[in-house]
Amino acid sequence: MRPAASPLPLREGPGEGWRRALTRSAFALTLFLASPAAAAEPVWREVPWPWPRDAWPAGRAFRCEGDACGPRLDLYVRAKLGFCNCGAGVTDDAEVDGTSDLDMVSARFAPTAPGQFVTLAGLHGHTRPYTIANTRAAGFALASTCDLLVVLALGPNAPTPAARDAIASWTDTPEIRSWINRLLGRP
Repeated sequence: MRPAASPLPLREGPGEGWRRALTRSAFALTLFLASPAAAAEPVWREVPWPWPRDAWPAGRAFRCEGDACGPRLDLYVRAKLGFCNCGAGVTDDAEVDGTSDLDMVSARFAPTAPGQFVTLAGLHGHTRPYTIANTRAAGFALASTCDLLVVLALGPNAPTPAARDAIASWTDTPEIRSWINRLLGRP
């Protein structure tokens, strides 16, 4: 049995097969890039620490680029050794307000909701959403015995569950988890 004739005659001149293959590949790439899986992959890169020295050592700063983070998500991470309640860890909003480096951005910040308990990089602590300097923020204070890991997230989507998931995934990467453990003197 012969296949039905195409209603439109296909004329393949020199290079037509190549063009058709290229068009199909471009279409497939477009579909992949538009897929939720591709859009959900955050891309983190290190950027310079923006603030002058204070009582604590400088930390590391990172920027997330990709749809998972929204238009922009900046993270500022550092340890405050010997600064935590050794027995209870971080237990309330006042500790997050006072330790999460919000004052490095501006002395004028305001919480937008009560905080929540959170676990990042195997550390337990507290997180709380804020507005600060005309942007949104999330402060994280995480305990490791008597030491504190502070994470400040700044950006339009900083306090959202999607941003928190992106931060949690990032802190669970082997490179970052290893750095955090070294920073806090953990095995």
